[in-house]
Amino acid sequence: MNKPARHSLLLAGVASCVFGTPALADNQAYTLGQIEVAGSQQADVAEKSTTVWRISADEIERRGARTLDEALAQIPGLNIRTGGEGSPRIDMRGQRTRQIKLLVNGIPVNSNADGQFNPALIPVTQIEAIVVRSATSSVLYGEGGTAGIINVITRRGTADHTTASVDARFGTNASRAVSASVGGQAGALDWFIAADHQEHGNTRLSNDYVGTAEQPRGKRRNSDLDNTNITGNFGYQVNRDLKIGLGISASEGSQGKPPGIYPSTDVFAQVPRYERNDDISQLSTQLSADWAISDRTRLRGWIYASQLRQDERRYDNSSYALLQSNAINGGFDKTSDSRSLGYHLQVEHLATDRLTLSAAFDTRRDSYGEDGRIRDVAVTGGGGGGGGGGGGGGGGGGGGATTYNIRAIDFSQQTYVDSISGEAAYKINDRSGITAGAGWIRQRRDDGGSDQTAPIAALSTYVDIDAAWRLKGGLSRKARAPSLSQLYESARGNPNLKMEESTTAEIGTVWKANAHTTVEATVFRSEIRNFIQPDNNSVQQNQERFRNTGLEVLARTALGNGTISTGYTYMSAKNLVNAESRTLQYLPRHRLTLDVWQPIGDKLSWSGSLLYVRDQSYYSRGTTTPALSAELPSYVLANTRLTYALDTKIQLYAGIDNLFDRDYATAYGFPQPGRTGYLGMRVRF
Repeated sequence: MNKPARHSLLLAGVASCVFGTPALADNQAYTLGQIEVAGSQQADVAEKSTTVWRISADEIERRGARTLDEALAQIPGLNIRTGGEGSPRIDMRGQRTRQIKLLVNGIPVNSNADGQFNPALIPVTQIEAIVVRSATSSVLYGEGGTAGIINVITRRGTADHTTASVDARFGTNASRAVSASVGGQAGALDWFIAADHQEHGNTRLSNDYVGTAEQPRGKRRNSDLDNTNITGNFGYQVNRDLKIGLGISASEGSQGKPPGIYPSTDVFAQVPRYERNDDISQLSTQLSADWAISDRTRLRGWIYASQLRQDERRYDNSSYALLQSNAINGGFDKTSDSRSLGYHLQVEHLATDRLTLSAAFDTRRDSYGEDGRIRDVAVTGGGGGGGGGGGGGGGGGGGGATTYNIRAIDFSQQTYVDSISGEAAYKINDRSGITAGAGWIRQRRDDGGSDQTAPIAALSTYVDIDAAWRLKGGLSRKARAPSLSQLYESARGNPNLKMEESTTAEIGTVWKANAHTTVEATVFRSEIRNFIQPDNNSVQQNQERFRNTGLEVLARTALGNGTISTGYTYMSAKNLVNAESRTLQYLPRHRLTLDVWQPIGDKLSWSGSLLYVRDQSYYSRGTTTPALSAELPSYVLANTRLTYALDTKIQLYAGIDNLFDRDYATAYGFPQPGRTGYLGMRVRF
């Protein structure tokens, strides 16, 4: 879909909101497709005994977040970094993005290709709440989530009239963001529809940035973004006991990948790559049902399908010539297609007033394919040739530099991932409870190789010592199946990879000092086995063992009529096998956050945030022995925002991100944007 078509689609969504919205009402969470439904006894025990962070739609709006990564920036244990892929990556407790299981209404969003997800392409317009759970969470989530779970809960309409909103925001770097939503309920039917468009040009670097030959001062090369997303949730109450729902999401966009700023002669730098993803199209749908079989037994299930298709190109050089030079290895022009089809079935039975038994079965088929061309066929020696007639023969020949020819790409593979699990949640008394679960997961591979299996288990408990203090602890064993590109990519794949496995232990406390002040602290340790990463030849291999140990603290309190929260994360991430790189790279040892929201009078409010990061190690490429190490400079980022309410329906706002224009990086050779500003208006109908 081209850009004018996407803009027309968004304007149609805005028009439907404006011309069909006579009254104001609140929206609620879309609970169909949720593995743990808030309010149930099973969820109550699980939330009290494990680490759970919740972000509401109101908190997201106050911070001015536009995308999922911005909404998660203040959560302890999470680290957001941007490197060679040009997309934000979220690490949780020292584990990488692929070890986090991201769900949107029960649908896994992680890419089939590499297990990652791009949070910058997930707008917050549709989000009612974000729930972040640690690795000791329920086994009912099945495969994946060795680091934890991020569950995005979208909105649904409610009440007997319609509510809608339109938000328009414009800023530096030619940025524009427009969103619209409408939701309501008519009898047994409820609905919520949202449309969101965001785009920006190449982002401006800090004035403190010192240019290089690869990246001069000014605008960051190839850092543009364009994305349009439309989502809809529909629910129908068939009768008192049965509700069914339909969820649909579609998006179109394109994104540049900024190259590294240092030449290949720098032993710490990634070789500069010039890449883009264009015509990114995503479509997902989910059909779900929630059936109260009896007063004590409930059955939930959903069927889902998703597809991600995009054009991927790696160019020859900074002039973005495509496959023109036979002296450059690795350029490509391809289309990738990633698909998932699966279903989840879950039964929950209240055996007694204190004991809840649950069981879940989940299966999905993942497929991934590529079609296009790549220049990577090495030809040694250039050869001249010549031959003269007449008696003189001559021959040319001779060596020369290695050149590279183009070959076709036609690749398609699929795997099946199954999981079965059971769990018991027991509320011992009004002040304590325990949850225990176990399960089994399997990855079936169609290439003739051996299938992989692994057990999973989790145990957690809590006790309320008194009205102010709670102690909690958990232990889990989780496993993640290798992604399709890790298994089968032609140049780097390894079909013999084992599942990544993680054993996590945590113990924490919650202190409610008063009605307005809460402090939470958790100590954790994770042992990761069979961690997948490339070797010196770029082939994916299982690494033996890593250990991540850390501390998370979050304190919240009232500040007059406002709120203030501060968080701290300490992280020690060790490679227990390779002494040359004992500390894992790009994982900050110290991370401190501060978030403030304060009303100023009846109509004006201010919000601000601080982020302090230090002690991030990184290492030289495999070309040096032994490996060399260095640290990224520490940095402090400040964001600020003012909101003014003209009346109960119209808000004006203005904000500045990276207020002090800091020059910083979260990965070596990839500087981040400097100061950016924006103005906007939000209207509710």
